[in-house]
Amino acid sequence: MIMMMNVTTMTYPSLFLYLYLSVVRNKLGKYGLEGHAHTIPIRDLSGGQKARVVFVELSFMAPHLLFLDEPTNNLDIESIDALCIALRHFNGGVVLVSHDARLIETTECQLWVVEDQGLTPWVEGFKNYREHLLRKLEEQLAAILPGSGERPKT
Repeated sequence: MIMMMNVTTMTYPSLFLYLYLSVVRNKLGKYGLEGHAHTIPIRDLSGGQKARVVFVELSFMAPHLLFLDEPTNNLDIESIDALCIALRHFNGGVVLVSHDARLIETTECQLWVVEDQGLTPWVEGFKNYREHLLRKLEEQLAAILPGSGERPKT
């Protein structure tokens, strides 16, 4: 998807083809893009605002499947919140690659772990996976520096 940076969100061609402006503006507002930003050239929008325009475009396209690779990179907190809400309400399939713990926990997705040249479903939940990683790091650190891989007892 290539965004034209010298147009405004109201004249962005692929997003607004055959749609009434009121419908588009309403959807932009629902995704957190304030009214004054609807007429600003896209090149002048923040990274989070540009992302919201893309999310709105995707919602009008109504895809059955989304592939998202680190979608929270360069997003502000409000845009991440909007993305989480949109993913929870999305009626299709989503393949999400992310290191963002908040996004993973909030979307309540099925966790698959890619490591050691393999792909494994993780059924115990994200909190358990985080503990698993900490234990693994402790073991690796203990192997390098004996006695230094232990966590403080609480």
